[in-house]
Amino acid sequence: MRGRKLVVLAVSAMALVGVAIAPTASAAVADGQKHCGSPVNGVFEKATPEEVGLSSEKLREAAGFAASRGTLSFRVYRNGCEVFVGPYDGLVSDIPRNNFSHTKTVLALSALRAQQLGIIDIDEPIGEYVPETAEDVDPVKLTITTRQLLEMSSGMHTQYVWPETAAPDGVEIAYADPQDHAPGTFWEYNQIPLNLVPHVIESALGGDVDYQDWVQKEMFEPLGIPRDSWFWLRDRVGHTLGSHHLFSSPRHMALIGALMDGEGTVGGRELIAKGLYDELIKPLDHIGQPSYGLLTWLNSGDSYKTVGTICTGDATLDRPLIESAPRDMYFSYGWRGIHTYEIPSLNMSVVQTTAPDAITADVLDTAQSVCSVEMGEFYHEFWRKVSAAVMDAPQPDPGPWHNPQPVRAPLDPELFTDQITNGDLSRSIAVGPWAPKGCSPAGCDGKLYYEGYAKLSREAITAISASLVRTLANITAGEEAGAALMGPDTLLPTGDVLGAAGRGVVERELAAGCQDFRAGKDPHDVLSERRANVAPLGGAHGAEFGNAFTMAMADALPAFCTA
Repeated sequence: MRGRKLVVLAVSAMALVGVAIAPTASAAVADGQKHCGSPVNGVFEKATPEEVGLSSEKLREAAGFAASRGTLSFRVYRNGCEVFVGPYDGLVSDIPRNNFSHTKTVLALSALRAQQLGIIDIDEPIGEYVPETAEDVDPVKLTITTRQLLEMSSGMHTQYVWPETAAPDGVEIAYADPQDHAPGTFWEYNQIPLNLVPHVIESALGGDVDYQDWVQKEMFEPLGIPRDSWFWLRDRVGHTLGSHHLFSSPRHMALIGALMDGEGTVGGRELIAKGLYDELIKPLDHIGQPSYGLLTWLNSGDSYKTVGTICTGDATLDRPLIESAPRDMYFSYGWRGIHTYEIPSLNMSVVQTTAPDAITADVLDTAQSVCSVEMGEFYHEFWRKVSAAVMDAPQPDPGPWHNPQPVRAPLDPELFTDQITNGDLSRSIAVGPWAPKGCSPAGCDGKLYYEGYAKLSREAITAISASLVRTLANITAGEEAGAALMGPDTLLPTGDVLGAAGRGVVERELAAGCQDFRAGKDPHDVLSERRANVAPLGGAHGAEFGNAFTMAMADALPAFCTA
């Protein structure tokens, strides 16, 4: 096996001991607006919209429109201050939800953090780091760079949907992916190759450090994100799934936004150098995708290539992603409307998440927009309303949505059948002609893989139960818990709001709910029964607490409960 590349690091004493420079105090500067320091222990300083040049009335209009279309969390930050939270945020702000492909932007940031620390070079072939050799895998795979993985230009065969947690080994499945194009020559949205990014980082660290533990120490902890507040899906052997399924809360998405707002620096601590951070948002003109950077979408492009899926091919649209939004905006894109938006020219970040069963789809060509990730009517009207809230720097209004160039690619059954008859889906569970060598649905090399399931279940139950403790603290403190209120958003110490016995009930109900789901019970019956058992723990706020539990479980059932 190829020896791992040795990296010699020169680390400053400050970085070695993890010292963070204290954030600056808030102040009103020359523009007359309030400016806040970086978040402290994950908590943003607050300001009114008017103190930072925004309109409360217009933001409420945007929040109402978004809520009517399935948005649960709507959070606005400007000048480092938290200035607005939507009507449901008091209930959902601490619930770890499936971030879907928002995860990709977090993955890209973690790779840049690894380069900042000298662990990897994203322009080196991954074969310089991983233990696999040309005798083990297709030699072309070892020439792919981490940058090409982050650009979606690995050239590996595209697969959009696969049974992630059923996969015995996501790394081996990625290596088994057929090579359709030479690396670095063609942009095509893909999922499975991203499993190699955590593997590269773990291998470069020596192979005995878990990627998620490393991310917590090197990125989440400096942002104020505690380990018991998130989880990230794993395959059955325990590898982190790179493309999606980080479960974190809207509050944590805002903290990722703070890192983006600081262009790699937060609280005076440089996690990613500015020049390196700029790689995240460098358009990929050389491979025909001017509206994409490193796993991050860019509104600056005059055109964009859509995401082909199993139901429609990709197409190129000759317009920006969101015409009504500032052109320098860039953002993560999680399926069903899960985003952290960053607008450098306005020093502004926006977080949006949706209900588990909602799709903020465009009312025109709904099937096409969902399939191809065409940014259409909802996004256009949503950003018209958000942009109208900017008082100090009026934004141009392109007018109501019109669809001059809709995606008219016909539904392509061949793309769907290719995933079945050619072995894509079967390969994911290690059967069929494209299955990894030496692997079966049970595991690889004659081993039974289950450790990843066990670890994931522990992490998920810990994170969900801890988040419900935080949520109950918010509710009992009077934070808004329904559409009728728009009050303050306050992170409180978890303390012992439920008590050991109450927390034990929550953990048992989560575990029991998973068992019921695995046994084939109707998900709605499972949610209803378990909600009834935990609601009394909320006392006078039992209804709200039961709702929070239901939202957490609604995402959990099809995710870690299938493990």
